[in-house]
Amino acid sequence: MNVADTPSILGCLALVTLVAGMAKGLTGFGGALVMAPLFGLLIPAPEAGVLIVLIHFATSLQGVRSWARAVRWRTVIPLALVAMVCTAVTTRWMASENAVELRRHAAELQKYSGIAPVTERSGKKCWVHWRWQCPTFLRQTFVEWAAQTINKSFWAGAYYRQQRAKGASYQAAVRALAFKWIRILYRCWQTRTLYDESVYLNALRKRGSPLLGSLALPPRNA
Repeated sequence: MNVADTPSILGCLALVTLVAGMAKGLTGFGGALVMAPLFGLLIPAPEAGVLIVLIHFATSLQGVRSWARAVRWRTVIPLALVAMVCTAVTTRWMASENAVELRRHAAELQKYSGIAPVTERSGKKCWVHWRWQCPTFLRQTFVEWAAQTINKSFWAGAYYRQQRAKGASYQAAVRALAFKWIRILYRCWQTRTLYDESVYLNALRKRGSPLLGSLALPPRNA
């Protein structure tokens, strides 16, 4: 693990840790509430997580003498064992084929979150509806986030208006937009790259997408 590629990063990490320690002492809030988001901006998430755990462990050693005498081991040890078992089971599941497939394919995430519609066929009849069995909080998160991009993303606004022009309701249009966003965000996660609006617009240009055909596009980056 290389968390200090440059002295400036190491200095920033040390400063964040100092602020987190002061916040813990003054307010009682966990230092991770301060460190986690800021560490995540400076170093990769896995390294940030390990570093936060080590820092918390090191700072907790000062209280060993005081709490070792008062702690109720009959309660603590079973809880610790349960946590250990849960960690082992979760790690095993994350390494399983199903979890890998879920992470690998954006389509699976679209279905799992309930954003992808369900198509049912019976004879000559076809019925399209939204997915009922899904984590509703996750679905609503994607929908509300996609709605916020309508006025902030050039192509997202164009796509939303296109869907409304086709007769889609507000909710249906936003879900369709969320469906598109999941694929884009998943690709960014897969390649470990930040989202760049100009990159996606240029990809639409190259494909000759009708989405942007009748709209004035932003100038290309030099």
